Amino acid sequence: MEDRFLTILDGVSDAVLLGIDGVEYANPAARRLFGERLEEAFRDLCETLGDAGEGMAAATAAGLRCSVSVCCRDGRRIFFVQREEREAQDLRRLALSVSAGLRASANNQRSAAAMIRSGMEELESDKLERNFAVYEHGAFSIMRDAENLSLLSRRADSLEWDLPATFDPENVIRELIDSLKIYLPGREIRLENALKEPALIRGSRCDFERILMNLISNAVKYTEEDSPLVIALTRAGEQIGIRVIDRGCGIPPERMGEIFHAWRLERDLRDPKAGIGLGLAAVRFLAERMDGTVLVESRPGEGTVVSLHFPAAQGMVTHLRDDPAAYDAAFRLLTHMADVLPGEDYLSRFMD
Repeated sequence: MEDRFLTILDGVSDAVLLGIDGVEYANPAARRLFGERLEEAFRDLCETLGDAGEGMAAATAAGLRCSVSVCCRDGRRIFFVQREEREAQDLRRLALSVSAGLRASANNQRSAAAMIRSGMEELESDKLERNFAVYEHGAFSIMRDAENLSLLSRRADSLEWDLPATFDPENVIRELIDSLKIYLPGREIRLENALKEPALIRGSRCDFERILMNLISNAVKYTEEDSPLVIALTRAGEQIGIRVIDRGCGIPPERMGEIFHAWRLERDLRDPKAGIGLGLAAVRFLAERMDGTVLVESRPGEGTVVSLHFPAAQGMVTHLRDDPAAYDAAFRLLTHMADVLPGEDYLSRFMD
């Protein structure tokens, strides 16, 4: 088994067991979960999955209720295990409740802002307008968190999603970069397109935009203003690859195993960049909903590369009517980039 592959598994937050007739490798998460009962857990998983070379199941491993997926590599079985806990359902209910509350607060705040705006011509106050922009910015920040919390609650239900539409990722990326030149004029964000011919991805264009905006906002937060951000578009066989590359502060190795999981990372609440920690969890959910994968590689002091891969789709570009998220592109950008856009971007000239 390749050392590089095992190194990647070391950083996976799910428990991973690999072997043929017994455990040949267990990542740190598996050793913490099963302790000295690794072999017992491996036998239980083999018995539950039977001869399946690939699949998912609910299982009991070494006395612990788990959800497990299995795949094969070089003749060995690889089990990815997540422990099932009652807290998962509690978290789902919490996410739904908080999401609803945040949405209500955001809508109330925007309604009040609209009333203020209606009287601004009579007031003729630049100071009031700028204070209003801060107020409006806060509403969009709340809405951004509410959208991510809503995704978290859906993940607890299912990843199943009907994908009747296709879109051209190059067009989406170019349009987003063009929009960001207006809102972030001091940032260099460029596309490096290695595709020899146009390619299509199946799924929601809005979901794909949201993935990109989450990743771009993370990169903007943790890089210097004069540091360029690159989005690379490639194709390998039937897979479309998108890499978001920054040269920022990077992610410490001890944090890598938890970056896709909401709530697990310790956060400095005094850090205005910290947010509530749902961005990468949302990215993972949206990518998986489009049958894609996401991988993060990072070195402290050197930067971070987030790699997305999606199956290439066939046919012509079609359109999917997104749920109430079918608001216009500017609204989506102002919402999902709210943690990095300056308050001035929420002045009435951008909002009208």
